[in-house]
Amino acid sequence: MKNEVLRCENLQKNDRQNPVLDNIGFSLYEKETLGLIGFGDAGHSVLAKALAGISKIDSGEIFLKGESIRINSMLAANNAGIFYIGQRTNLFMDVTIAENICIRPLARYGGWRVNYKLMASITKDIFEKIGVRLSPNAKAGELTLAQCHIVELARALASKAAIIIIEDTAANYNDGEFLVFSRCLKIAKMETSLILIDPSINKVQKLADRVLAFKSGKIAGVFFKGDPGFAFIEKVLTGNRFRNERISRIDEEVPLLLVAAHIDTKELHDVSFTIRQGEVIGFWNAENKHTWIIDLLLGKSRVLCGSISICGKDIDSVSLTKPSIDSAIGYTGDFQKCIFPNLSLRDNLTIAALQYYENPLKIIKANMERFAVSYFFEKTKSGVIPAGKELCLANNTTQLAVSLYKWILSKKKIIIMDDLFSGIDNTMYNHIFDFIVEAKKRGMGVICTANNPDDLKGVCNKIYVIDAKTLKEDFVDST
Repeated sequence: MKNEVLRCENLQKNDRQNPVLDNIGFSLYEKETLGLIGFGDAGHSVLAKALAGISKIDSGEIFLKGESIRINSMLAANNAGIFYIGQRTNLFMDVTIAENICIRPLARYGGWRVNYKLMASITKDIFEKIGVRLSPNAKAGELTLAQCHIVELARALASKAAIIIIEDTAANYNDGEFLVFSRCLKIAKMETSLILIDPSINKVQKLADRVLAFKSGKIAGVFFKGDPGFAFIEKVLTGNRFRNERISRIDEEVPLLLVAAHIDTKELHDVSFTIRQGEVIGFWNAENKHTWIIDLLLGKSRVLCGSISICGKDIDSVSLTKPSIDSAIGYTGDFQKCIFPNLSLRDNLTIAALQYYENPLKIIKANMERFAVSYFFEKTKSGVIPAGKELCLANNTTQLAVSLYKWILSKKKIIIMDDLFSGIDNTMYNHIFDFIVEAKKRGMGVICTANNPDDLKGVCNKIYVIDAKTLKEDFVDST
């Protein structure tokens, strides 16, 4: 039985009362490679940085070889025997490889008097051990990024590291560099324990003996090499795509939000459709002509005849303009174009509802803004960046969620989601469905378009197919 090197118990870290690490507990054993994986801000990277002393946990205990330790800095982590190798190299570029490797363990090998022969000998011994051919006297500034990471690995081994944390080092490697670095890690594991974090699940699976899958700040699963479940890690992380067990027609007694009757535009002829409270409708055309409907609803198309009623208010063809539409309808298409990346998350959530948040009483305004942010974090389980930070610092999933939930906060009656299902992963896909469920609960109407009709069938109460210039209703009864 292998000895336990590291044990973490009840690790907790919050960001504005939202858990980034939620009661994390695990062990690392001697000569083991432990993989930590997750999508986006799942918590695995936060854990790695906390163990390396780059950030701090709020509560919990860390035991190294059975003794409780406190890691308040990278120096404290190094002194305890924990070393971190990140994507950005941490070498001194103007000195030699030997000087970089021996900068920490020099006292162990003869004090602080510089002994270049001894440093060169130590470096050669470690390089021979891990199978690397580099000159100890070469300047670190002459190395490739992969070679710099190998030197950092050698430095940790020279310092008799108990644990080496390797995070996202291989992102810019070519295949040959990844093979060399992987071989070095396998040899290093004979003397120490490794914690490996990489966005590529396949790379982690190739190197790890055991994998912890993180999701929303928690460990969602533990996988061992050789087990049948090892091949299904990604499925655990993403979950299955949401699909209603049964999608039925909305009762005709439910109030109407929008009624379009006998609309003619340059592209459309005699088009009629409705949407009710809590209803999801879809528009589809194999040639992407659903944009005609979007242009109509956003006031971009000139209406030649017909009428539209929004929330019981008749809007004739003359007054069917963008301002009259914007008061009731929110639109999200390319979500990255529907946000303001240089504004804060808080400002992005409230900018569509300035009439509610621009209150002359600053206390009331601040309270309303806090409510908006708290509501968003509660519904999306987000909290990966502070509300005051620029939204460009958030991941794509958070940006997508902001582009949608701002319409709920601005009290829109109808939300258009224009081809949001294309080019997204299952995590983002599930966020869209969570939003649709929330919008329906609030009695809002949702209009979806998609290039793939199967995406619409998973959410829509009815689908309108654009045939030539007219619409054909295709009711979906999903079982």
